[in-house]
Amino acid sequence: MSRGRVQVANKRFNTVGHQYELTFFQDSEILEVPDDADISNTRSLKTGMTLRDIAETKREVPFVTDVLGVVVESQPVTSVVSKKTGEEFKKRTVRIVDRSQYSMEVSLWGSQVDALEGQSLPRAVAFTGMQVRDWTGGRGGSLGKGSEVLTDLEGFGEAKKEAHSLLQWYKENANSVHFVSMTRGGLGAGAAGEFGGGPGGAEGKRRIEETCIDDIKQQTEGVFSFVGQIRRVFWRVRRPGGPGGMERRDSQGGGGSQGGGERGAGRGDSQAAVIMYPACQSCRKKLIENGEGDYTCYSCDVQHAQPHWRYMLLVNFVDPTNNISVRCFAEQGEQLLGVAAEDLRTWSQSEMKKLIEFIVPFDAYFRVVLRARVENYNGESRVQRSALKVERLDYAEAARRLVAFTKELLSQASSPAYSSCKSEFSKKRGGDSMLEDEEDGNYSHGKNDENLTPNVKVERAIVA
Repeated sequence: MSRGRVQVANKRFNTVGHQYELTFFQDSEILEVPDDADISNTRSLKTGMTLRDIAETKREVPFVTDVLGVVVESQPVTSVVSKKTGEEFKKRTVRIVDRSQYSMEVSLWGSQVDALEGQSLPRAVAFTGMQVRDWTGGRGGSLGKGSEVLTDLEGFGEAKKEAHSLLQWYKENANSVHFVSMTRGGLGAGAAGEFGGGPGGAEGKRRIEETCIDDIKQQTEGVFSFVGQIRRVFWRVRRPGGPGGMERRDSQGGGGSQGGGERGAGRGDSQAAVIMYPACQSCRKKLIENGEGDYTCYSCDVQHAQPHWRYMLLVNFVDPTNNISVRCFAEQGEQLLGVAAEDLRTWSQSEMKKLIEFIVPFDAYFRVVLRARVENYNGESRVQRSALKVERLDYAEAARRLVAFTKELLSQASSPAYSSCKSEFSKKRGGDSMLEDEEDGNYSHGKNDENLTPNVKVERAIVA
C-alpha cells in the first residue's frame, strides 16, 4: 500500500487501538503480493469493552468499539425503508449480556441479520466495529457496513477461549443473575432482569435496595426492588380536563379508584386502549402513520412497512405499606398480561376489558425492580418510575434469600447462639422434618422427641 496519508487516529470511530491511522485516496496504490508467513493471522478484539464499561463510560457518543457477549434474545427480521434514498434494509435487533451483568440491544443490518439465522440461543458472539449511541430510550449498539458478527471466533486466539468461558458462565448462572438493561423498556430486562443483588449475592453483583413501596415513594432517584400485587392496570385515556392525568398520577405514585375519568365510559373509539404503541425498533419512539399503510419515524428519518407494537402500561402495585404506579414496557407488560402486544392488538374492546379487569392475576405476587428519576414536563419536575424487571415471585427462591440474609446478619453479629444452634440442630435433625414446639418453650425433633439445649431457644424461630 502506498500514497496514503498518516494521521492521528480518531478514537471515536477507530477500534484498531493504534495511535495513528492511514487514509487512502484515488491516487493511492494497493497491490496484492505473495503471503508472508511471518505475519501472524491471529486476530484480537481491539479496545474491547464490557457492557458495564459501555454503560458507564464518559466517552463522547457516538463511539465505536468491539464487544464480546452472549446473545440471549433475537427479534425477527424486519424491513426498514430509508426516507432519504428509498432503499429498503433488513434489520434484526438482538440482546446481549456479559459477566459485568449488564445487557444491551444491538441492531444488525443487511446481510448481518443472517449471521444468527437458525442459530440456537444462548450463543457467544463478538461484534467488531459496533457503534454505541444514545437514544431517548437508553443506550444501544448498531453495526455499520464495516462491522462483523463473529459466531465461531476462529483465528481469534484468547477471544475464542473467553467466548467459550463466557457462554459456560451464562448457562450456569442465568437463573440466579439479573442483568441491568441499558434500554429503558427494551427487549427486556434480563428482561426479566436487570439487576442482581439481594442479601448474600455473589461478589461483584450489583446490589439493589429491596424495600417496601412506602419507602420507595419517599425517594426521587435510584433503583429499587419490592414485592407486591397488581392493584389496577390503567388501559383507557382519561377525559380531557379530568381530575389528574396519567402522567401526574404515575409520577406521584397514585392510582387506585380515586379521581374519575379512568374508564371514560361512553366515549366510544376515542377511548380506545392506550396500552401499546407502534414503535421504531431503533429509537423506541412512536411511529406516525402516513395514511398509506406505512409508518414514519421522524427521529431516525426512516419508514417502516410494519411497526413493532410495544406495551406501555401504567400499572398500580400494592403492598402492605402503600401503592405505587409504575410504567411497564415490552416484556414487563407481557409478563403481567400473559399475551404479546401484537396479539392483543387484534382483540376487541370487550375481550380486552375481560382480560385486564378479570383475568390479570391480581392475587399473584410479583417482584418488581424499578428506576425512579426526576423528569421535567413543561417546566415542572415530576418523579417518573419505570419498571426494569417484573417477574412472578419464586417462593422457594425468596425463602433462600431470606435464609441467606439471616445467616449474613448472624455472621456479622458473631452470634455464639447461632453456632450452638446450628451444631445441635444438625445432630438432632436425622432427616428433613421440622422442629416441634414443646409446652415448656423448647423445640424438639419430631422423630426422637428429645429436648434440645437452651441455646436453641435463642435462635429457634430463625432456624425453623
